[in-house]
Amino acid sequence: MTAGRESGTDAGTLHHRTGRCAACVILGWVVGLLKVPKPIASRSLYVVALIEAVIVLYICIPAPHFRADIVDAEISRCVDPESLREATVDRLNQTAASRPPLNKPIRLGRSV
Repeated sequence: MTAGRESGTDAGTLHHRTGRCAACVILGWVVGLLKVPKPIASRSLYVVALIEAVIVLYICIPAPHFRADIVDAEISRCVDPESLREATVDRLNQTAASRPPLNKPIRLGRSV
């Protein structure tokens, strides 16, 4: 499932669930036919579960992407933030202008 989709039993989810169940049944059938000793079958189960957990985590963790630049700041005194707005925005714009351009610039809207 992709991030943001509702969890449910749509066709894709149902297919993945039955696919894993079928793979487990086939694996159990093969282990039974080969008459694998129980300690080895047990360890194999742990290995298969670990591999599936790694695959699920790999699929579920989103890829990193750029959100914003880090802003260096220093607290000098407590004042009304609105009185410093224009100077702060100008300083931040100058700092941003000195850096390489972004592929997708961030726009700050002014509240009225």
